[in-house]
Amino acid sequence: MGYNPQGDVDLNYANNLRVFRYAETLLNYAEMIVIHGQSAVGGLTAQAALDQVRERAFGEAKSIPATAENIKLERRREFVGEGMRFWDLVRWGDTSLLTENLPEYNSVRTWSDNWKYLPIPQSEIDRTAGTEFALQQNPGYN
Repeated sequence: MGYNPQGDVDLNYANNLRVFRYAETLLNYAEMIVIHGQSAVGGLTAQAALDQVRERAFGEAKSIPATAENIKLERRREFVGEGMRFWDLVRWGDTSLLTENLPEYNSVRTWSDNWKYLPIPQSEIDRTAGTEFALQQNPGYN
């Protein structure tokens, strides 16, 4: 206790525990093959990876084709409420879904491509100033 005291205890933000689930590994792998065109490794196909996730979720084999659309849908289902959807949409370039007006929730959202990258802290930029690897602030954060 006390190793990272800031944060909201009710939301469990006061610790640095990072959990990377096996389902995320499998879905990332399927995405790399189907969406990004990488080669399968060790005989594990995108279909087999997607099937493993769905079999664990349903308790029985419930295969669907390993298409880009189905992998995205499975990520949405698997990680609901875990805060990953925003970054998935940004990574896939599907940011138009972030700006949909939702009148039933009285929501009007906006999106700027500058938000794809987080700002680099000024202290990090200062630390690298004058070096071969001097950092430049990401666009939109000057």
